[in-house]
Amino acid sequence: MTHDTPQRPTTVGQSSFDRRGSSRVDDRHYRSSDGTHWSVGERSDGEGSAKRMSLVFESNESARRVRDYPADWRDLTPAELETLSWRR
Repeated sequence: MTHDTPQRPTTVGQSSFDRRGSSRVDDRHYRSSDGTHWSVGERSDGEGSAKRMSLVFESNESARRVRDYPADWRDLTPAELETLSWRR
């Protein structure tokens, strides 16, 4: 019998998520200009009245959170998503 070793949750901002199961059905997937595979999707950023949505970009090496993003982000090209991922 084998046991999977649980991965440590990755922290982005104040939220944490497990990279193995963080991708959701409505996430977009793309490759950046350097060939890195990225998954991007909207995530809740807080609780209660302080709850805001953020766009979270995840790869095997890193994660980025963007709080100010366009409503039509799903229609952006991979190059536009890559540029957006660096927005602060």
